[in-house]
Amino acid sequence: MRRISIPGAARRAAPRSISRPGETMKPVEGRTQKRMAKVSVIIPAKNEAAALPAVLERLAAVFAGRPADSHEVVVVDDGSTDGTADAAAKAGARVVRHPYSMGNGAAVKAGMRAARGEVFVMMDADGQHSPEDERLAPRVPRPLGVRAEPEEAHG
Repeated sequence: MRRISIPGAARRAAPRSISRPGETMKPVEGRTQKRMAKVSVIIPAKNEAAALPAVLERLAAVFAGRPADSHEVVVVDDGSTDGTADAAAKAGARVVRHPYSMGNGAAVKAGMRAARGEVFVMMDADGQHSPEDERLAPRVPRPLGVRAEPEEAHG
């Protein structure tokens, strides 16, 4: 195998991180502090204009009190014909539109590609998943100073 050398390009080792995924450590007056990871809630939706506003309202209540840049809601309109995209936009979600139905898998992929967060949460638009579910709560990063309850085994 032949190596190609590019003039002016130096080989450098990639920087190593000692923090866990979703955390970055920043010095604060001689101490370190966790930064809250940004959460992206991804909701694939097709013809869910009736159910979606209630789901988005409940999500807003879950994220109430957190900084606006700590989370986002991405709704992927998979070729809806009932105004799903308009309902999502009116509720404050970022909307990705498919011109025709491409299926749930393609909608999930499109949502993940559009998401800007470090933690992804997938939810259905029809209210099948509860935003207040206690099994979700320990996985959503909390602001500094808020302690999580010990996680119990769910069986």
